[in-house]
Amino acid sequence: MNEFLAEVLIHCRCLRQSEIDQFLSHDVPVLSLQSADLLPVVADQVVFIDRSQFEFARYVDGPSEPAFILPAIDFGEVIDLVAWQPRSDRIATCLGRAFSLGQEQLWWPTLDRQPLDVWRTPLDWLRHDRRGIVILRAEQAHFYLDHLPGLTAENLHHAEELERLAWSPRRSIPIFLRQQMRDAA
Repeated sequence: MNEFLAEVLIHCRCLRQSEIDQFLSHDVPVLSLQSADLLPVVADQVVFIDRSQFEFARYVDGPSEPAFILPAIDFGEVIDLVAWQPRSDRIATCLGRAFSLGQEQLWWPTLDRQPLDVWRTPLDWLRHDRRGIVILRAEQAHFYLDHLPGLTAENLHHAEELERLAWSPRRSIPIFLRQQMRDAA
């Protein structure tokens, strides 16, 4: 793990019981928050610089707000940290390196040719045991998603949005509705 990211994570606080209870009330499994094999969700005060980047409040001046901090992992390494403020639905990266939460799943072998789940929010991603991705940098979507056998969207509106994001002159990526996938199973 990057030394800076390790240093920053040390100073973040563990989730309070009230926050864990709130996640549980939204059907997030405890293991999705604090699994032994995954870095836990933690919390800290952050300053959102713009729509895509944040800084930890201890390093910069500015109006800060509490946020949950989630690791962005690729090839087994933490490549970035993601701040998510559920009340305002703001989400941003610390270093600008991550394309998505769950990014490592983009490269997992898809021998069964199953589509990759795409979630709109970290809450949905956590509800589903961190399976699938949450896109953080929409402008890079076509590059990262081009090789996949398909994507699974939450609903029709989300499917249309993914179709626009993943469009490439080289290839059309099939987009499925989650309900259709459940019905087919």
